Amino acid sequence: MIKTRKPDLKVPVDGVENCKSKCLEKCPPCQAYSYAPVPLTQRTLNPSTCWIWTHNLTTLKENYTDGDDYRRLFVLVDKSDI
Repeated sequence: MIKTRKPDLKVPVDGVENCKSKCLEKCPPCQAYSYAPVPLTQRTLNPSTCWIWTHNLTTLKENYTDGDDYRRLFVLVDKSDI
């Protein structure tokens, strides 16, 4: 697992593709996004949330195992950086 700082934005969304779209719409450019669906039993109270990072992710910590709040992190990279 990887740990990072708190997101710059939190946006209510209805799916991972919508989260990606919200990320790509951001200016300054989106650096990364994360989506985790809210369980069906809680969706009427809390919509699923898209976390968006618009500033450089300089605080990534690899092999992080503390806590149980896991989310998949999608990092955007320029083709020239691959």
